[in-house]
Amino acid sequence: MRIKPIRELALLRYDGSVQKDMTVTGSKGDEMQRIAELPGDSVELRIVVDRKQAERKRFGLVLFPDGKNGGLPIILRPETGTLRIGTTEAPFAVQDLPENEDLELRIFIDKYLVEVFANDRQAMVAACKNWSGRRGLDAWSFGVSTEIKSFEMWKLRPTNQGFFEAEKNRIWQPAEK
Repeated sequence: MRIKPIRELALLRYDGSVQKDMTVTGSKGDEMQRIAELPGDSVELRIVVDRKQAERKRFGLVLFPDGKNGGLPIILRPETGTLRIGTTEAPFAVQDLPENEDLELRIFIDKYLVEVFANDRQAMVAACKNWSGRRGLDAWSFGVSTEIKSFEMWKLRPTNQGFFEAEKNRIWQPAEK
């Protein structure tokens, strides 16, 4: 069974950027590394980490960081076989993926709502109430560095644009006699 975002979301993408071979420096504490500034309120991220890099090390991201350990953490926890978003955990173990499959996180951000899809096998939703005015995306790697093979980021058009146009033009309303 697969858990995938609907493919129509790809039609909403624009102003994409791609970075290859990004290193997240390893640390023993809570040291973060800024890897991106989010380009707006609605964003799609795609992060690919080599399976061997992700299989046995704790790695994470923090959306909307405040510099004081605040924000929304997204953590891969191989020691428990879970993916954690905020305070919620769901089962997901890189070791259970087929041998040739890398870790792929697709993250959809719509203002304070965040959806995370892990290898089309797990999906989670979280909210970050303190998102306003914060555009950072930080990463960390516990112990040793982690290599991100690919980091893709797109702005997303609103999904409700058709509704706003119909409301304005009233094309949904039957003609009056």
